[in-house]
Amino acid sequence: MKKVLVLGACGNIGPFITPGLADDYDLTLSDIIAHPDGTPTIHVDVTDYAQVRDAARGMDAILNLTVIRPDPV
Repeated sequence: MKKVLVLGACGNIGPFITPGLADDYDLTLSDIIAHPDGTPTIHVDVTDYAQVRDAARGMDAILNLTVIRPDPV
């Protein structure tokens, strides 16, 4: 089973699509906020390279659903 890191898993999209992926992939959900359903996640701030690097170690793919709202660029 492929291991997939989901960045931004607790936002507007992640909670709706990750349940449909869970049967086919070994998901690691990450965000800087709590999951709305209380699903376990790891804390990963995508503005911190080391946190992303460490979370991505051993993954087969990364699904990036993040938004950095205070940064319009």
